Amino acid sequence: MLPNFQHLSPIRLIKEKVIVLSIISKKKIKFTERINKKNMDLNETLARLLLGYTNNSCRKNIKCSFDNLISKNFWCKRGKFKKDYLRCKLIRGHKRLMRQMKVGRVPKKGLNCYDETLSSSQELFQRLKDCYNEDKPKFNKISKTENGPITDGNDKNPNSRSVNSFNKGFCKGYFEDPIVRRSYYYYTEYLFSNLDPEVLCKKFEINCCESEQHECYCSLKWTIMKTYISQSLIKEIDLEPWKPENPCSIVLPDISRMMLPFC
Repeated sequence: MLPNFQHLSPIRLIKEKVIVLSIISKKKIKFTERINKKNMDLNETLARLLLGYTNNSCRKNIKCSFDNLISKNFWCKRGKFKKDYLRCKLIRGHKRLMRQMKVGRVPKKGLNCYDETLSSSQELFQRLKDCYNEDKPKFNKISKTENGPITDGNDKNPNSRSVNSFNKGFCKGYFEDPIVRRSYYYYTEYLFSNLDPEVLCKKFEINCCESEQHECYCSLKWTIMKTYISQSLIKEIDLEPWKPENPCSIVLPDISRMMLPFC
């Protein structure tokens, strides 16, 4: 009979499950040791990121880069998970949401799906609207499908554009204005207002594991993904991510939804 894990913390839960699996079958020892190391590496990285190490000696060890962490822990259903895919999805999603706000439409499906049951989703959607209303001409301009790479949406005038991908140059031009970076900050918070791994996998159309039911470390992966999307992605294009003066005032995601499958 297996022990009851319900009283354990998420990290302790991972350790205990690994130990039990090792005892059940010696053949699984090497496999579980590998899983254990992977989970602990993720946990250590997450802890360091959340603690906010900023000195140079630590930064090399906790760099939340795409190749270092993201590409190793996520994959597309259609093939290899590339940085260009993520940039494309986020910028297209941001542009689409701006166009929807222009006509007063609330997204009901896809990446930008509005969850009316979450107070955090409502609050962050309103902050996005406030950003949009602050500079409508700017957001109306950048949200046009023709103001993007040749591969972006309905290509109305491909001969007038030299950019053919969501590369560093295009992304830097898109996020160059501070108000766009502020809007993007709230956009990433909005996307992660529900931290349930199953919901996020459907939103981003990527996988974080091969299990039928997500494990604790899936939530760690998505928390690291959120850090990469909101901070590292902007730093990689030589810009400074926008942050609120008082981060504590931001509505936090519903953590209980993230942990519900594991309790």
